[in-house]
Amino acid sequence: MAGDVVPMRGLFPACSAALDEVLTPLHYAKLTAAALRRLGYGQAQRRTLNWRRQIEDVREKLLVARRFDAFYLGAPWCLAGKRSWFAQPGWTAPTDQAIVIPLAAALTEEVAFEALMRVDHMLQKQTTSPARRRRALAHGLTIEAAVRQYFSDHWPAFYRDPANQGRWTQPCDHDFRLEVAGYNWKMDVSGARARGSYGNPGGGKRPVHWHLLCRRVGACVHWEGVLHGTDFAATIALENALSPRALVVWLNCQQQHLPYAELLRAALAAAPARS
Repeated sequence: MAGDVVPMRGLFPACSAALDEVLTPLHYAKLTAAALRRLGYGQAQRRTLNWRRQIEDVREKLLVARRFDAFYLGAPWCLAGKRSWFAQPGWTAPTDQAIVIPLAAALTEEVAFEALMRVDHMLQKQTTSPARRRRALAHGLTIEAAVRQYFSDHWPAFYRDPANQGRWTQPCDHDFRLEVAGYNWKMDVSGARARGSYGNPGGGKRPVHWHLLCRRVGACVHWEGVLHGTDFAATIALENALSPRALVVWLNCQQQHLPYAELLRAALAAAPARS
């Protein structure tokens, strides 16, 4: 009989995980459906549930009650979000969870080609052996290519290639640009140094709008922080960087024409989350 509901103890954590997966505010009914799919409920199984009661449980007992870091923006939007995406004014929410970007095999040829074309024209900022210089170049270009592909794939309407795309002898002060919401941002992909920390002890880093702090971890790139161009220093503590998740949420809201300012106000007005 179409009268059952999935217990909240299983459904609410699945809702939280569904939001973390998409990093986009969702209508509470769409969120409920996504959570049920995570729990193995197909369309036929969902028809056995009391759908209206199920989505109202999510809206009232999860979102309005602000459990599992969630909050609710009411009519006409009826959106669910996570408070940690909007923890401070703007999008400076700290987080210890990086954005993990897989290294696609298709990038291998592109990275090798670009390294071969650029290696003789790139500025050498430190004295080191040719082998170490070329290893660092290959490492840096691999991270850069993965991050550029990630932004190009997820936000194609905003993504712009760097000014020196295909111009191998021409230096450039950015790795790509974002044109979004009236901004024209120069973006720099900044890899971790040999000992694992971030920063620019040797100088020579040209100012851009945003530095994306990224490190290679096995077959993935971990995007760990966002730093304003004016804040790039000799040593950078990740806890002082901005959250990559918060930037992703902002970009997703712009792409889907969601009311970011209203979501921000609703998140900041919400009481501390309960588990």
